[in-house]
Amino acid sequence: LLGSLAAELEPGRLAGADATALFEGFVTAGRYVEAAKTLLAPRIAEAGVHAGSGHKDPAALLADLDGTTLSKARSLLDTASVVGGQPGIEEAVRDGLLSPDQVREVAQAAAVAPEAADELVEAAREGPVSDLKRRCRKVRHSAAGADPAGTARRIHAGRHFRHWTDPEGAFCYSGRDVPEVGALLVARLERRARGLFEAARVAGVREPHGAYLA
Repeated sequence: LLGSLAAELEPGRLAGADATALFEGFVTAGRYVEAAKTLLAPRIAEAGVHAGSGHKDPAALLADLDGTTLSKARSLLDTASVVGGQPGIEEAVRDGLLSPDQVREVAQAAAVAPEAADELVEAAREGPVSDLKRRCRKVRHSAAGADPAGTARRIHAGRHFRHWTDPEGAFCYSGRDVPEVGALLVARLERRARGLFEAARVAGVREPHGAYLA
């Protein structure tokens, strides 16, 4: 039904009010689609389907199926793991009351402060995403302060470093780790950078791009 609607849609023949109403309808439909994906993702991971499809892990399979990135697929799995353990969030997701961004924000906060889940769902329904993000950040900050050891364990368990090449050929990277490891990494990079630039200065090279490979 959605496919036929999209195929036959002629926006130019609609009045502005009708286009707006139809847009809202598709938003609701999209939320139900996202809800179903969120509910199905953990089952796909549990069943180990990726092993028989040539993918290294469930996130890689989901990324291929959805035509998205590994990071977004991993985020979906993380969100889904929280939703499945929070009846209030799951009900709101099933009812199409929350956008994907709202679900993700609420799930991230509820992962560290489960007791705040229902309150955050209500906040998501009542206000803009910007307000919800502020509230979720406050919840995560309070939870981190209340249990620093637990926070450190969660960060350590989720530590990662990923790198890839973008369409222009640039080297890109992202990562996450405990602050102590981050401080060591930054210190080593800064020490190496100072050495490279000092060597370039002595050699009279203004921008030592080639020195990065030394």
